[in-house]
Amino acid sequence: MTCRIEHVPTGRVETVRAEYLAGCDGGRSTVRRGLGISYEGTSNLASFVSVYFHAPEMIDHHRFGHGNIFFPLHRDHRGFLLTWDDDKTYTYHLILDDGQDWTDIDPVAAVTSVVGSEFDVKVHSVQPWEAHALVATRYRDGRCFLVGDAAHLFSPTGGFGMNTGVSDAIDLAWKLQAALEGWAGDGLLDTYDIERRPVGHRNTQEAADCFDHLFRVMQNGDEIDSEGPESEQLRAELAADIREQEKLIASSGTLLGYRYEGSPIVVPDGTTEPPDNARQYLPVARPGHRAPHVWLDDGAALYDRLGPDFTLLITGPISPDVTDVADAAAAAGVPLQVLHVTDPVAAEVYDATLVLIRPDLMVAWRSDEPPADAAALIDTIRGA
Repeated sequence: MTCRIEHVPTGRVETVRAEYLAGCDGGRSTVRRGLGISYEGTSNLASFVSVYFHAPEMIDHHRFGHGNIFFPLHRDHRGFLLTWDDDKTYTYHLILDDGQDWTDIDPVAAVTSVVGSEFDVKVHSVQPWEAHALVATRYRDGRCFLVGDAAHLFSPTGGFGMNTGVSDAIDLAWKLQAALEGWAGDGLLDTYDIERRPVGHRNTQEAADCFDHLFRVMQNGDEIDSEGPESEQLRAELAADIREQEKLIASSGTLLGYRYEGSPIVVPDGTTEPPDNARQYLPVARPGHRAPHVWLDDGAALYDRLGPDFTLLITGPISPDVTDVADAAAAAGVPLQVLHVTDPVAAEVYDATLVLIRPDLMVAWRSDEPPADAAALIDTIRGA
């Protein structure tokens, strides 16, 4: 394909010939629009205005202490405030009321009002944006692929957008490598959409759910700080509700617990799929899941011994003969290393003598015995 690339500040245009194109060009993706791919899901969860500002005195004007993120509960200040550099530079994401125009917001007044005190504020930028839960209707069109925000738009609640985009890139990268090096089967590139688009739906919906729960506790006014039994009851109810929102910051299950159930390049082992818990990541070496991290006896991380290509991990004291697998991989051109780890913890965590781990650290196959047909196994994991 021929790509016309323009350097916008200078207007310089460059023409590049490429076999594949990965559109990593954000929520207003030119690549996505050029391919005629639409989004599906829920749009316009809320309208925001973001105030990026410098205020080193602000820390002395509120009683909340140091923090990375603050959530104002008062309806006049609802949104969230992020700290960037040792309590000097911040971003205040203020949720606009229905019909409110972002240009009507006085950024300095908005910042001092949420803190409740006057201090010097140097505004760097003010920008509007929309929170969405949208996913592209397809991630692939011929030799073109969508990655990151070009493929999905998030509410930032939970911080899932960047993590999901990085996981997209990791999944696509080794498959493009396989295609360029000639060992990909005809179906391998199709699995990018098959594996990653369901994760896009899963994660955008989880972020939207986090937003809905957070927005729910930001509907009260001055009564939240008043005296009396009604305000005390309100604060008690809010405290209970906020405790239930732990997944906003305790979300390892969302970030690490995604799985590629039903992927054609994953060989099921007959075990039951574990629950998908947003708050808790349960390490499991079941095919289609992320290979678990293990500290080895010598102090090294198992991850540092894996890859960068496929790894056939052997756990336990005895090493079975895996010559057929190595030969089948070599015959198909699939880069594979064999790694024997005798640490008992690794054997316990991986719960199998043989585990085939992909370049993206996802488990493709596991068994206590070498495969009966090694060539068929290699063909499956390379999409042939």
